[in-house]
Amino acid sequence: MSLVPAVRYHDFRAYLRRRLPEARPLLAAMEAEEAEDAAEAPGMAPADAYGVMSVIFWWGVFEPALRAGDERLAAECFGIVEELMRDADENLAQVLYIRVLEWLMAEWREQSARLGGELLRDLVEATS
Repeated sequence: MSLVPAVRYHDFRAYLRRRLPEARPLLAAMEAEEAEDAAEAPGMAPADAYGVMSVIFWWGVFEPALRAGDERLAAECFGIVEELMRDADENLAQVLYIRVLEWLMAEWREQSARLGGELLRDLVEATS
């Protein structure tokens, strides 16, 4: 991790929108639902990084790409994982571990070793 995190917990939604075009329609749908919820229950908070990481990044884009064998999209997602492992603040790094890395280590080790970056490959090797 760098001394000054490039990706912060509270900025993850904007980061994902910039970095992963496939997430944009899912983010728009989430935001529309949040707007409806806010109208019905003022003061309701929007999804935090845990929700965005889990619902949008993992279950919405990354896991379906792995399941479908879409190596182009999976490689893009693995690139995001590598960036976050290297550049996320401590809170976002914990979210990544809980919401993504645990799934990768449990279910997608071979793909992680083959398509992941150096940090992820090191993690696969260290947990073998």
